[in-house]
Amino acid sequence: MRTSTIARRTTSAVAKSANARTIRRFWGAIPIALAIGLFALRACVTTPPRDRLAFAPADERDPQGTIAQQGSLLIARGGPVIVGFQSNGPARLQVGTREIIGALLVKNRIVLPAGPVAIRFAAAPDARLVWNPVGRRGDPEYVSASSLSPDPPGTARFGRDAGAAPADGAIALALLLLLVASLCMLARRRLAAVSRMTWLAMAMVFVVACVVRWIDLSGFGQTWDEDVNWAAGRNYVTNLLSLDARPSAWVWNFEHPPMMKYFAGIGAQFADDYGPARVLSAIWVALSCALLVPIGARLFRLRVGALAAAIAALLPPLVAHGQIVGHESPTVLWWSLGVLLALGVSSLGAPSPSAPPGAPARHRTRRIRLA
Repeated sequence: MRTSTIARRTTSAVAKSANARTIRRFWGAIPIALAIGLFALRACVTTPPRDRLAFAPADERDPQGTIAQQGSLLIARGGPVIVGFQSNGPARLQVGTREIIGALLVKNRIVLPAGPVAIRFAAAPDARLVWNPVGRRGDPEYVSASSLSPDPPGTARFGRDAGAAPADGAIALALLLLLVASLCMLARRRLAAVSRMTWLAMAMVFVVACVVRWIDLSGFGQTWDEDVNWAAGRNYVTNLLSLDARPSAWVWNFEHPPMMKYFAGIGAQFADDYGPARVLSAIWVALSCALLVPIGARLFRLRVGALAAAIAALLPPLVAHGQIVGHESPTVLWWSLGVLLALGVSSLGAPSPSAPPGAPARHRTRRIRLA
């Protein structure tokens, strides 16, 4: 009886060991498969904006080869709205009583009251509706499906997420977390070498930094260039999730490198305002402050790193810039990561104090430590 129990345990241990070896061998394919699954999920759960409109009878004034659609566009706040389209060929757009005809990027300023307004769009299937709602400027944004209805203005109904695409935001955020998890998996040995006290100090600094920045997050109103970064990032994330590689889809806001706009674009999908994007901006700065803990511990000692991180978490300029959708937050994060990685690389080849003088080079190198 005891022999059979030992045999079963041995067999189970061997099977678990074999499964672990298989996972380690093919773990690189797991994030790729998950990313493919997320893109497939997005294709199943989202509706392209043009598909939200009803098909309309042809009109003799419509350009040849176009498909006419009609419905309603929700104007959340009345005032001057920039409305138009992006089309490689001739297209015709009617918004209320105004008519817009042309090709490529065409837009017009129209003063509209709050509420649904009739819209009719005759264009090629790959054309996009674009706009700048009241209060926003810069490059135009793609009109989201939640801002459109197939019904006329009198009967059109819109959900609470009008102007946003929360499903796209959730999928884009999941892709970002998947990328971060994959990088952590690659660096798992270095991360395992970090002491528990270092992790605890980093967590405390991160929480404090986030809370300080989330208090009265939007109390200062809109800054000058937030909507430029926000709108371009929103378009970038939409293009990425829809796998749109057309050059015309990537012409927005060439003034700055795109990485920050990708970060902002994830938050921009969740709501038709800057709140979620500002929340993410605060997180990037909070991560930067937390990284000062291992940086200071590597250069001096843990208490020095914790003190430096606490000062950065409460430093007024870092608090202010961490509350807006700008380039400051990701720039600080890149610098912190760069310094930390540089310190780790500088440890390569450093002789270990415990290694004998005549030991081979592979025994004289010490592990790269973050703390």
